[in-house]
Amino acid sequence: MQLPPLAPNRPALPGWPALCFSSLGCPGDSPSALCRRAADHGISLVEIRTLQGKIDFPGFLTRNPDRARSLQAVLRRYHVSIRLLASAFSLTLQREEDIPALLEVGTLADALGIPYVRVFGGGHEGEAMGKAEIRSAAGIYSKLQARWESQKLAARLLVETHGGLVTSKAIKAFDEATGGEVLYLWDSHHTWKSGGDTPEQTAALIGSRVRHIHCKDSIPAAERRSGYRYVLPGAGDFPFPELLRVMRDLDLATALSLEWEKQWHPELPPVDGALEAFLATVATLRDSRIYS
Repeated sequence: MQLPPLAPNRPALPGWPALCFSSLGCPGDSPSALCRRAADHGISLVEIRTLQGKIDFPGFLTRNPDRARSLQAVLRRYHVSIRLLASAFSLTLQREEDIPALLEVGTLADALGIPYVRVFGGGHEGEAMGKAEIRSAAGIYSKLQARWESQKLAARLLVETHGGLVTSKAIKAFDEATGGEVLYLWDSHHTWKSGGDTPEQTAALIGSRVRHIHCKDSIPAAERRSGYRYVLPGAGDFPFPELLRVMRDLDLATALSLEWEKQWHPELPPVDGALEAFLATVATLRDSRIYS
C-alpha cells in the first residue's frame, strides 16, 4: 500500500491515559504503513491482529521469522511499540492440540518485547456462556496457562471479554472456575452493550486485573442482528465519561485502545477519521472534568 508523504507528526496527546489502536481498522496496511499511521496521529502504541490482508498476522509472523525481524526495524524507525498481539485463539473453539501454535505467538511476543497476548473468552455473540461452555473454556485456559508458565514466557496472557463472556454472571463464573487470577482485555463496549453492565459494574468485578481496554461507540439499529451500528467515537451512546472515571479511580496501568472493526465491517469509514474522533473525545473529556 502506498501512503502519501508523512505529514509532520501531530503531538501525542500528553499525559493520561495511554492510547493505542488496533490494526483491525486498517487490515490492508503493511507493518510500515501501520506504524506511519500511528506516528502521524501521535500514537505510540498499536495492537496487531490483521495486516496485509492476513486475518491472523501474529500467526503469520511465527511462520515467517524474517518478517518478524524486519518488523523490529520498522518499530524503531517510527518510535512505535506493539502493546499486544491479538491471537485468533478462542477458549471455546480451540483444543489442547492447538496450544503449541499459541506458544509460538508467546515466543514471538517475548522476542519483540511485547507485554501481552490476547485470547478470546469464547462463546457466541449475543449469547451468554452457559455452565458447560464456561467449564470447557476454564479447562482450556488452565492447560494453556500451565504450558505458558512451563515455557517461562514473559508476555502475559489476556482473556478478552468477548462473545459470550460479556455478562457479569458469565465473567464471575469463569473467574471462579479459574481461581480468580485471570488477567483481562476488557472490551468495554461489549460488556456495556451486549452484557448490559455499566463500566462501574464491570470494573468492580475485574478492574484490578484489566491490562488493556478496547473501546468503540455505537447507536441502536433495530434492523441489524446485533441491534446496534458502530459510529465514530463520541458520536454514539457509549459512556466514555464513566469509562475514563473508572480508569482514573482504579489507577489502571493499562492502555485505552480504539478497536475500529473495519476488517469485519468494511462499510465503516477509514480509520484515520475514527482516530481523530477518538483523540478528540478523550482530550475533551479529560480536560473538561466531565468525568470527574
